[in-house]
Amino acid sequence: MTLKKFKQQGGILCMRSVLAQGGCFLMTIPREFIKRHGIKAGDLLPVVGGANLTILPPQDMDDGEDPQP
Repeated sequence: MTLKKFKQQGGILCMRSVLAQGGCFLMTIPREFIKRHGIKAGDLLPVVGGANLTILPPQDMDDGEDPQP
């Protein structure tokens, strides 16, 4: 899929900077994603990683599913 087609289908495509804070790294989440999924400060978001990193909205988790290994 091309990036143009991805955006035409409602995908969010943007660049983000990685920031260092203490011993951690931070990256902001696009405001459009936050609004679209009703995410609030303090919400826990599942992050799935492999070759790519994906942030899932909380409602995409199965009930009772624990994201911790």
